[in-house]
Amino acid sequence: MAHIRSIFNEETKELNDESTATMERMLGKKGASFKKVYEGVNDLIVEKNGESLIEIRKLIKDISKDESAKLQQSANKLVPLYHHAAAAKPRFDEIMTKLTADVGLLFQTCSLKKLFRVVEKIAMRPRHLRWACDNIYDVVRGCVVVKDLAEAHKFMKIIFTTMNTEEEPQKLVKISYVKNRHDNPTSAGWADIRMNVFLQEDQNKHQCEV
Repeated sequence: MAHIRSIFNEETKELNDESTATMERMLGKKGASFKKVYEGVNDLIVEKNGESLIEIRKLIKDISKDESAKLQQSANKLVPLYHHAAAAKPRFDEIMTKLTADVGLLFQTCSLKKLFRVVEKIAMRPRHLRWACDNIYDVVRGCVVVKDLAEAHKFMKIIFTTMNTEEEPQKLVKISYVKNRHDNPTSAGWADIRMNVFLQEDQNKHQCEV
C-alpha cells in the first residue's frame, strides 16, 4: 500500500487521503481472505511433502553454487526485450516440453506476456528505476504441472543434470535462479517454485520463467 501511495504522490503531488484509505481497506480485506486460503493450502502441501521439500532445498543449494549464470536480461529496453523473447520462445517451448515429457510430466506453454502488463510493471516503480527492462524475466514463460513436490523435484533434477552434462548436445538449459516459495510465500500467501532459465544456445541469454 505504501508503494501505491508513493507512486501517486510522486506523480500528482496531490492525493485525497480519504480515497486512499478506502482503497487500502478494500484491498486489505480481499487480500486477507485470499491469504488465508493460500496459507492453508501451502501448509497441507508442506506437511504431506516434507521429504521432497528437503531434497528440493538441497538441490537449490547445489544450483546456487554455480556463479556463472547471472539473473539479468541482456536487453534493458522494451523493444529489444520483446525481440529476444520472440526469438527464444519456440525453442524454449520445444526443449521444455521434451524435458518434462522425458520424466512423465506435462509442460504448459503460453503466449508471450502481454505488452500492457510489462509496461504496467516497469511504470509502477520509483522514478530512478522506471522503464528499465533488464529485470523483467517472465515475458517467455511456462508451467510444469505436478501432483506433488516429489514430481517438482524430479523436474528440477532433470534440468540440473542436463545443464551439467559433459555431452555438448545435451547442454540445453541453464538455471540462473530458483525461488522456493513453499518456504517463503509471498505477502499474499502464494507459494510455488519459480525457476529462471535461459537456453544455452541463445546468444541473447534471454531469461525465461518456469
